[in-house]
Amino acid sequence: MIIPCIINAALLFYFYSFYKAKKGKEEERNFHEWAMGYTGKIAAFFILLQPISGLLFLLRVRSVNESIFNKIVTGNVSRFFWPMVILGSLAVIFSLVFLLSKKRISSVLLIGGLAVYIAFPFGGFTRERARKPYLIYGYMYLNQRLVPREDAENLGIADKNLRVVNGDSTLEEYGCLACHNFRGKGGTFGPNLNNLNYKKEDLEKIIKSPPKDMPPFEGDEKDLERIVEVLLRAQ
Repeated sequence: MIIPCIINAALLFYFYSFYKAKKGKEEERNFHEWAMGYTGKIAAFFILLQPISGLLFLLRVRSVNESIFNKIVTGNVSRFFWPMVILGSLAVIFSLVFLLSKKRISSVLLIGGLAVYIAFPFGGFTRERARKPYLIYGYMYLNQRLVPREDAENLGIADKNLRVVNGDSTLEEYGCLACHNFRGKGGTFGPNLNNLNYKKEDLEKIIKSPPKDMPPFEGDEKDLERIVEVLLRAQ
């Protein structure tokens, strides 16, 4: 993310200096021409680095899940991916011309910068479409429900020390582990939450109308569903 941020900042200064060098006050034009060359070189250099960063990220995606990689390159996400590649390639070519030209042809980098700004949204669409149905790959769905541990295991990314996958964080978040024990964590005052052997309706009823020693549940229906889902998976 650092590289796109530097590109954005440098190009914004470049566009501003380009305009001021043409339309600004006469006595300020020399400064804006200098600023245009300075920020232009920064922008062009990091534009050359961006494809390297993108390629490394794409290869990392392939090593984690080849089906997502194929979805990006040849599947239904490719209609966003390849326009991004074409625009990025044009930006790289124009950046090279700018850096290698002795007179720093300003209009060349102007076109390359516009190509970059169009390519970035295509990259964003590629990322968002490729990771569906996950908000965080393998850990959280787009509806913000946690991925069951068995699903994470099927993806090959389950981690016994990762609380989000195990469900421990859900119970800890709602204070359940202050009294109850779940998979070796929590208190011992209340019943153990492993292997409860309850139906979904029974669990919902107990949580909504708890025994007198159990504090009232203050979450909404979505919170209740999260807790019940974790408990059912543990049975």
